[in-house]
Amino acid sequence: MKFIKPMSTLIIASSIILGCSKSNDEKIGCTFQITPVFLNFNVISTASGKDLFFSTDPTYQIKDIYFFKVKDTAKKDTIWPSVDGTGTERTFKISPDNKLLADTLMMHIGKTPADKLIVKMKNSDRPCSNPIVGEVLLNDVKLNYDQGKVRFMK
Repeated sequence: MKFIKPMSTLIIASSIILGCSKSNDEKIGCTFQITPVFLNFNVISTASGKDLFFSTDPTYQIKDIYFFKVKDTAKKDTIWPSVDGTGTERTFKISPDNKLLADTLMMHIGKTPADKLIVKMKNSDRPCSNPIVGEVLLNDVKLNYDQGKVRFMK
């Protein structure tokens, strides 16, 4: 019995001291997950300023725009963009490869010459960072990527 009382006191004192110690290093457990990255865009006429696909009198049909990976020289895997939104508030949406630092695609619109689209990735600033779109270049010209959308001038 004489042994239990000092041992109990030691255990309680240790618990209080360890329980009250402050740690400035907050540990956040991040799970490994690959979240898709999306690029929303519109194609705008440089001459008229109207949307070439989603205006009231569009120049092109939605089926007239498609992409190929630059490495797909045989052009076997056509990438068709999806459409987000309704009416004239619609945008195209593609998912670049977020496992690469930059994904390069060839954009085809109707019978016009192909355009080179480069989507550069960066990590988000959140504690569990994910890849997000960092820069968008069309024919090696950096575009204004604002609020998740970009405008391609054609």
